[in-house]
Amino acid sequence: MCATTSALARARTGSREKDAAKRRKARRNSIFSRGTSGLAKSQPVPTSPVSAGPPSASTGTLALEPFKRGRVNRDGAGTLVTGCAGDHPVAHHLLTEVFQGPSRDDFYSLLDDPFYEPRDRLLIKRADQAVAHLLITKRVMHFGGLDLPTDCLSWLATLPEFRAQGYASRLVRSADDCMRREGVAVGLLKTKVPHFFRRFGWALCGRHNQAQAGARDLLAQLSARGLPPGQASVTIRPWRQVELPALMRLYRDMTAGRGGHFERTEAYWRWLISRKGYERIYVAIDGPDNFELEDDPTRLVGYLITSEDRVLEIATAQTHRHLAPELLARACSEAIERDYHMVTLHAPANDPLMEIFRIAGGTLQCAESHQGEVYMAKLMNPVNFLKQLCPELHRRADAAALVRPCELGLVVDGEKLRLIISRRSVKVSRRGIGRSYLATNAANFTRLLLGHLDIAEAVIDGRLRASTQTATETARALFPQLPLWRPPLDEMWA
Repeated sequence: MCATTSALARARTGSREKDAAKRRKARRNSIFSRGTSGLAKSQPVPTSPVSAGPPSASTGTLALEPFKRGRVNRDGAGTLVTGCAGDHPVAHHLLTEVFQGPSRDDFYSLLDDPFYEPRDRLLIKRADQAVAHLLITKRVMHFGGLDLPTDCLSWLATLPEFRAQGYASRLVRSADDCMRREGVAVGLLKTKVPHFFRRFGWALCGRHNQAQAGARDLLAQLSARGLPPGQASVTIRPWRQVELPALMRLYRDMTAGRGGHFERTEAYWRWLISRKGYERIYVAIDGPDNFELEDDPTRLVGYLITSEDRVLEIATAQTHRHLAPELLARACSEAIERDYHMVTLHAPANDPLMEIFRIAGGTLQCAESHQGEVYMAKLMNPVNFLKQLCPELHRRADAAALVRPCELGLVVDGEKLRLIISRRSVKVSRRGIGRSYLATNAANFTRLLLGHLDIAEAVIDGRLRASTQTATETARALFPQLPLWRPPLDEMWA
């Protein structure tokens, strides 16, 4: 199953990038061919009551009823269609009416995403008017040793005068159907209305991780740790375009073995850089700087990506993990020069730099909700996902020195499964649950498999029911909490 999932992810990546240039050229030629006729007319409102803020990976066309211009269903229900290049002006106008954004430049920059297809945009139309919208973004997510085809839902919106007619629900159900047909493993999104998505099987999953402290306080703390201000053991300077392969290598080093990061191909990296979701990129060079660096790219041992007073991403080579504080010091110095008094770091909760912020008197956040927004996830086939996870579970059993053979039963909304754990493998069986088992609902099962659940805490507060102490201990070894996190640079919905 693991090989099948990875092959599907690689096939999606290859097929999408192969035709990326052709699609972009065709879109540019036709993007305004239909003009903006038939744009929806409505009064703007501050926010949409239904919005999917975050997340997105496979190909295929959603088989929906074709839309014919000028046609409205007799029952007034509207026609659900997949988008085309000519719908871009209409879609942008609808989103501007509901969200007062994105800007025209930001909207059209998203169309150059190498994985984007116009058919990934779902619309409900009435006559010439688009009244509801949802975007499906295609990605591949790394989860331990797995490469998971992932779809992110974003920009769910309905014009104010057409709400309470079930349009948002129709779009979400259609997106679910599309993901299942295409073999997507995980769906992701970010929203301020989690109660809406719970009805469709989505579960809270993911945390907002960031730290904030004074720039001078951080420099003082770094100095106390033996890093004099203004000095570094490496050369840190703005990056050059020819150094992109080195950035790709460092990103792979940083994300190895982690969960939640998206795969970044060369085309995807170039798109991230071109859309300017950042201000500056710095690189760390082991030794003196020179223009022949491209002849020895291994000398580039770290990079730093910033935006105003925010550190969006820090990556170092595995052999140079000690350089992260030096890159942070550069970010603090730049912040002071630009008259920013505070520095915000976006990083996983277990990142060593978080401790520096804490000791410097800063604030740390690791919470499910931030400014009312939460992350949610949906496993399109939880049992299949559990089977794909078996090699990773075997590795975790080895790391935890779990006494084997052993078993762990799982009861999920009445469905019974059993994990059979031996020294050579982990297998999933549907034959009974045995004496040691956990009982829970589908939402907590999703959180358990994705590493979002604190098992001991969940047992105490009743979200998990453990038949024995052995069941709890076995589950803690197989399903530890994971920092399911990805850099803000990848968040199109941010």
